[in-house]
Amino acid sequence: MAAESGVPCFKSNIREILRMVKGMFVRPRLRLVTVKMPEIYLEGIDELIKIGRYKNRSEVIRVAIRELLRRELWIREAELS
Repeated sequence: MAAESGVPCFKSNIREILRMVKGMFVRPRLRLVTVKMPEIYLEGIDELIKIGRYKNRSEVIRVAIRELLRRELWIREAELS
């Protein structure tokens, strides 16, 4: 998926992300990412876990990012088509 210059192809990466978001990629490889966020966000995340909506912080954050990507990328993809 790299361009001839050795730089990753942005368009290919977007396609891969869309495949993952759409659920076509069954078992994505998980990578550790460190993120700083306001305490109020963590309190909200912890409340979602406490009420049983999610199992852990990672799951909450993955779902939130997946929904953001779905909304932002699919809308743009539809607009460009």
